[in-house]
Amino acid sequence: MSEQNGHSSEVDLTIVPAPPTDQNPAQPTPQELLDAVHSFPCEFHIKVIGATENDFIARVVAAVISAEVAETDIEYTSRETAGGRHTSVSINVLAQSSDHVMAIYAAIRTVDGVVMVM
Repeated sequence: MSEQNGHSSEVDLTIVPAPPTDQNPAQPTPQELLDAVHSFPCEFHIKVIGATENDFIARVVAAVISAEVAETDIEYTSRETAGGRHTSVSINVLAQSSDHVMAIYAAIRTVDGVVMVM
């Protein structure tokens, strides 16, 4: 490098590799998490919140049954909000596998008026 008037006439163009952007290892899938936490078949709890209209509770229960759950394998309770706009449905279901749980969630999400599924 030569200096002229206090400035370098050569520039160091060495490229430093960028740090890896993926600092976290791969995240487990929802099914992997379910399998890690539950021993199937088991009782599984699901809570659904939605608009109180058009037989919301019956439609949620029908969606669960459509996911190959026997009516005898479902227990549920419901509760309306103070203003009556929304209803929460707490469901206990006998789930056969993590695939089964995912199918149940998918069926519930198709119900009109669902605001949240937990």
